[in-house]
Amino acid sequence: MPSFAFSPAFVVEAEFLSFVLGLVSVALLARGDGRGWPIGVVMVVLSAWVYWKTSLLGSAALQLYYFPTQLLGWYRWSKQDGADLRNASRRLTKGRLLFMLACWLLLTLGASHLLAFSGGRFPEVDAFVTIGSLLGQTLIVLSFVEAWPVYLLVDVVSVALYLKTDLYFYAAMFLVFCGLAAQGWWKWTRESPLSERTEPRF
Repeated sequence: MPSFAFSPAFVVEAEFLSFVLGLVSVALLARGDGRGWPIGVVMVVLSAWVYWKTSLLGSAALQLYYFPTQLLGWYRWSKQDGADLRNASRRLTKGRLLFMLACWLLLTLGASHLLAFSGGRFPEVDAFVTIGSLLGQTLIVLSFVEAWPVYLLVDVVSVALYLKTDLYFYAAMFLVFCGLAAQGWWKWTRESPLSERTEPRF
């Protein structure tokens, strides 16, 4: 198990701070406010350390992807002069949606074996959350509405995972994330002019 010269209390404090920052970041993004991106950058750094400390290796590795994509989202939003993120929202085609779901399943199977080999805890669940989060993050950066139902499913599973690993602030955070994901799904489909474009724009 990874070991650092920090007290357990510091882990809890880092978890709580990332909990607060995570709620603010997702709440802003659900409303189409790109200020959620830079706040999310700080949350990602803290979360990476907490996950590593608690041997959730898949979730820790996930932050290495989250960090540059948060920066990319921040950059794209800044280039739009602070525009509402929902203005550029669009949907996946049915073919791409099925392809995404197949990738989620196959990559979860592969990642679970790798995490088990590496000594991670709850490798199957951690792999499901990790791969689903990768997909959700990619979709949200590219303004696809399907990011929100993906996140909703990931958040529900994450609550159970973090309760099992005694990360109670994270369990509470992801419980709130469930509501924010549902809100984001609603706002990005009902309160925004959806584009018919399916090709990603950078």
